[in-house]
Amino acid sequence: MRPVINLLSHFASKRNKSITILVSTTGDTGPAAVHAVKDANNPLLSILVHYPHGQISEFQRKQLTTCDSRYVKIVSFDGGGDDMDQPIKDTLLMNTGRDSSSGRTYCGINSYNIGRPLVQMVHFIWIYLRTAEQLGYKLGDKGNFSSFFLIIHMT
Repeated sequence: MRPVINLLSHFASKRNKSITILVSTTGDTGPAAVHAVKDANNPLLSILVHYPHGQISEFQRKQLTTCDSRYVKIVSFDGGGDDMDQPIKDTLLMNTGRDSSSGRTYCGINSYNIGRPLVQMVHFIWIYLRTAEQLGYKLGDKGNFSSFFLIIHMT
């Protein structure tokens, strides 16, 4: 999550435009995003996280609700874990990503956002290459490098 948030922070600063990230979480995405936004400490970047009341662990709830940052807002809601996905999508579509009166841009970083899986794929490949290097695989060797594609296919 941190690379995605860092990119958003970079573009907010570069364009001098406020970005509000909208998230619905049942556990891991929210706390990771919250702490990445807190660490970015960019006044142009804020996050609004929704979580289903009583449906996340106490540890995850504390990760969300004890983050001390003026750029982070946390809200619980009644319902299931996926119940906020559609309202967030509708908000993004209704505003076409922008609130023209404030110049604020809205974006979502749930699983429906392509940026998240792209960063995860790059991270997976980077980890594989570092692990292969540590194990002494010759990455230029076609036989060893092809095992990389076999591992990806199996997962």
